[in-house]
Amino acid sequence: MRKMKINLVLPGAGNCGGVRVAFEYMNALTEYGHDVVCYVPACGSYVEWKKILFPKAIVRLMCSHDLQGRWFEKKFSLKFPFTISNFTVRDADVTIATSWLTSYWVNRLSPQKGKKVYFIQDFETWGSPQLNIEVLKSYRLAFDEHISVSTALHDRLFNEVGCESKVVCNGVEECFLTPVEKKIPSESVTIGIPYRSSRGDDIKNCTLGISVLHQIKKKYPHIELIAFGFKKPSEWDEQIIFVENPSREVLVKLYAHINIFYVPSIYEGWGLPAMEAMAQKCCVIAGDSGVIKEIGRDRINCIILEDPRNKNEAINKLSELVCNPNLVSEIGEAARNSVSNMSTTKSAKRFEKILMSLLQEHK
Repeated sequence: MRKMKINLVLPGAGNCGGVRVAFEYMNALTEYGHDVVCYVPACGSYVEWKKILFPKAIVRLMCSHDLQGRWFEKKFSLKFPFTISNFTVRDADVTIATSWLTSYWVNRLSPQKGKKVYFIQDFETWGSPQLNIEVLKSYRLAFDEHISVSTALHDRLFNEVGCESKVVCNGVEECFLTPVEKKIPSESVTIGIPYRSSRGDDIKNCTLGISVLHQIKKKYPHIELIAFGFKKPSEWDEQIIFVENPSREVLVKLYAHINIFYVPSIYEGWGLPAMEAMAQKCCVIAGDSGVIKEIGRDRINCIILEDPRNKNEAINKLSELVCNPNLVSEIGEAARNSVSNMSTTKSAKRFEKILMSLLQEHK
């Protein structure tokens, strides 16, 4: 098998779902014998449509292990050039863009940097109207291949901007597929929620989600509520336990403890937390997008919200689950079965196959 030289271009290396997925794939490709280098501009995303904040961005980068990608055990090289250009990026077989912003950088690189691939993990129109125009234009740029993370995202890209893509569904990490025993909750039920502070059009919908949980707590004082996210808000109702920036080991224990996992997002490109929770036999309640759109079956392996913005619908469906522990248990078991064969390893192999096919087509 031909060994490839692969460049990956990220807007940042901080700990988030999209970066983690990209890093997981690059680790796997390195294990398969490919030569992988990841590039992150030292000035961060502060170019072109955003103000250049150098040296402020450099100082932030130097002072933060998180922004340096040290939170992840990498098997590939991670470099921080000041900008992404033909002078700072090596010649390779393939160069991969990972966001709308990096797509413009990669698109301008010379043919010597290899075939150009746009790895699309979300429909990134959560900024201002002006920025969203640039996002939509990015999906029409001339790339040799587009890879999307779900059928729903593929369909949206094609229907709204005419962008064709090959689908590689995200896999679940092996640590979340460890054996777990979930007893049917009787006196106490634990509801979990992923939390992220609002940005742009508040696509994660956490403000409403937290409000829903407060109402559920009033109705059922005996339940336990747990939220987790990268940073705990300065103002937080301590009725909801907040776990800040949990490690993978802590996350596994959290999911194992949680019975019902509520994802209030209006839209997800994929939604790793929902998939991780399903792997740990949680009963996931979420809108019909991302992984739920891909494999979800209402009242079989999840509970689907018709409208995540509808507060009453969320309260009513959560209330039903709190009062029906047998249903919670049955859905959790079915959820585990649904994702048990969707490992990160299998997804990485498909990703590799697409890259290899791209090179063979252009011999």
